[in-house]
Amino acid sequence: MERVQAYLLKGVIAVTIFLGGVLNAQAEMKLFSLKNIHQNIVDDYKSVKHISREKLMAALQTKDKDNYLIFDVREKDEFEVSHIKDAKLLLPSTWKSSFMKKYGEQIKGKQIIFYCSVGVRSTKMANYLGQSLKEKGAKEIYNLEEGIFGWANQGAPLYKFDEDDKKAKAKLNDKKLSRIDVSKNETQIETNTTTKVHPYNNHWGQLINDESIRSYVP
Repeated sequence: MERVQAYLLKGVIAVTIFLGGVLNAQAEMKLFSLKNIHQNIVDDYKSVKHISREKLMAALQTKDKDNYLIFDVREKDEFEVSHIKDAKLLLPSTWKSSFMKKYGEQIKGKQIIFYCSVGVRSTKMANYLGQSLKEKGAKEIYNLEEGIFGWANQGAPLYKFDEDDKKAKAKLNDKKLSRIDVSKNETQIETNTTTKVHPYNNHWGQLINDESIRSYVP
């Protein structure tokens, strides 16, 4: 009898531990959300302003859309899968001097938007370049709230390079991008719409709601 009770007790303990693990995993997934990540970003970078995808989408459909300069702060392979239309690739490792040399004269009077996968890299870039952009006359500087993942989750339009355009493809592969240099955006000749978005990795990719649109290749 005592042996049976001991086995039953072990079983109860095992089930309790298992259920506890499941509940903890569920709790962690609730915390691991674009909303909570954005709030952490806001808390960590209090000087950076943020723009919602709804506000940016609306602005890009008006006659004032040319007053926006959009920078995609991700790696080249992420950008090639998809990006927001007319966004310029800006490697996360880009130096301030390189950025200002290429884009400094385009800044005055513009609304500057930075985005990445979820907002971490782009907020860091906005914070890093913020003062220099203001000195060049930027009207406002924003990070896109919840990044391109949030953008894709809402079904907002995404673009990629035209794979059939050999000229654009050749330019893309012309040479490797320097880790300290700004991307050559002259390659963005034509774009096609796409539903795909680079997930960064399997962990962060869970924040893209529709698993079918996660892709590591264009």
